[in-house]
Parts: sequence; structure tokens; C-alpha cells
Amino acid sequence: MGDTIIMVIGCGTMGSGIITSFLSNPRHKLLIVENNVSMLQKISITDPTLLQTIQKNGHVQINDRITAIKDLSQDFSKFGKPRVIVEALPERMDLKKELYKRIEEVFPQDVIVGSNTSTLPLQQMADWFKYPERFVGMHYNHPAHIVPIVEVVKLARTDPNVVSQVIQLLEQSGKVPVLLKKPIDGFITNRLQHALYREIYALMEDDSISAEDVDKVGKYMFGPRMSVTGLLLQKDCSGLDTHTFAQREMVKVLANNRICGSVLENKFKTKELGLKSGKGFYDWNGTGDPNQVQNEVNNRLIKLYDFLNDKNIPYHPQQSKL
Repeated sequence: MGDTIIMVIGCGTMGSGIITSFLSNPRHKLLIVENNVSMLQKISITDPTLLQTIQKNGHVQINDRITAIKDLSQDFSKFGKPRVIVEALPERMDLKKELYKRIEEVFPQDVIVGSNTSTLPLQQMADWFKYPERFVGMHYNHPAHIVPIVEVVKLARTDPNVVSQVIQLLEQSGKVPVLLKKPIDGFITNRLQHALYREIYALMEDDSISAEDVDKVGKYMFGPRMSVTGLLLQKDCSGLDTHTFAQREMVKVLANNRICGSVLENKFKTKELGLKSGKGFYDWNGTGDPNQVQNEVNNRLIKLYDFLNDKNIPYHPQQSKL
């Protein structure tokens, strides 16, 4: 079996992480499309001669696995046909529509196209395609090179074989894909986390709990328990009768507001934006370089995921039929 060629369009925060994740498999070769060549520094390409070459020739071979390309006007017979194209452009419908039109002009209908959008309507984007069966959602979570979960979204006319190929490709790059059988606003990850944050901000608004204590609960109760059993398997372990009785009572008192919590809005209005501004829910002044802080967080995440990847778990439940 030969190498798999993957094209990633866009080398921003998410795109660079996606590129790094695919490079974890030595049988993957990357075609990186980025018209702002300075963005290539996000994947540690700082050699000025390479940057000058791509500006002059429109493409440059960085090493035996990575080729950088300025745009889709290149002669792709030089590089080989990609199996999958992952689009990671900024969240603008006009940019994506123009790109997809160009992709269909350049690449045959058997080339899979995945979008990493986290906010835009995937079905509308799929409807732009002459061959919508090739299109699928591929929603990575930040940081994309560390967090293993990728949400794969099947659209109305996506070929099931395309979904299977994408899932296999992600697994080959060390990811843990989850399938959304149809597009869902916010995907799984955003819906769950924002439901939790709505409750957190509601509790903080009436001064029931501090930010520090919220984080203690997350770090020392939710985090470890979910890491071992997930969400629903844990309820199987504790008993669905107990869970049912508790759920019946708790849904009566949970927050159901439809606007952003004032605790968060007030932070935004006063420009207390967290690590980047020096103050958010915590005071970050005097803690050093924000990049070093983020790198330390990332390194701890990597250690945690290494532990969670241990397959010698003491339980092997069968998936239930819904």
C-alpha cells in the first residue's frame, strides 16, 4: 500500500494543528495550501529560502512528506492526487463557496472534501457541490494536534463509503472519530460544553460559587470520572434507576436562559479576556509568557491522553442498539 496524500487548505491555528496530526502517521504525505506564506511558520517552516521559493514559484517541497502550495492553480500532476482535502479557512461563507467551486474544477469527484467549520451550516455548504456525495464535516477540537476527538458529520447526500474512509483515515492518524448521522448546530462537543457553562454562569451570577470552586469540581470530580467511563457508561455503572430519579428532580431547577450569561458578558465588555489580556476569571499578571503557560497546559494534556490510550481497560461493554 502506497502513501496517502492529504491536502489541508489553510495553515492557521486549526489548520496547522490538523497538519501536525496527519504527520503523526509516516504513511501520510501533506499538500499544504496557504496563500499567506508567513503562516507556514505555524508548522515550524522558518527557512527564508523556502518562503522565497514558494513566493516565486507558487510551490515548494519542504521535505519528503510536505509540499507547500500558494493556491490551486498549480499543476497537480507534480504532486499527486489527494485522497482527502481538509478545508480549514476562516469562518466566512464567501471564502468557502469560492474555494469549493475551485476544488470541483480541479479535482475529480472521487476526491473527498471535508470542512473543519465549527459554526457555519454544513448542509448549505454541501448543497453548493455538483457532487455532494463527496462532502463531509470534519470538526476538530482545539488544540487539533492534541485533542483526539474529531466529529465526522454525514450530510443528506454524503456517500456512506466516504464517511467510512474519513473515519479510517482519522484513526490512522491517532484520532478518535465520532459520527454525527446528520448536522447538529454546535456539534456534540460544543452543545455539551455550553450546556454546562450555562449552568455554571447561572450559579455564579447569584454568587453561589466561585470560579476556583467550579474548577475544583471539574478537575477533581468530572474530569477524572469522565476520563475513565465517559458520560453514559458511568451511569450504567451507578444505575439508571438512581439516575432517572435524580434527573426528574434536577431538570426542574436547571438554568434555561436563552442569552449569554452576564458573568461572561461582563468579562468580555471589560476586556478581561483571560490569559491573552492578563486577566479573566483569574489574574494572570506576573505568571510569565502566555505561550509558555499554554505549552505547559498542552504538555499535561499530552501526558493525560497517553495514559487514556491504554487499551487494557477492565470493562468491555457491547454497544447497545438504539
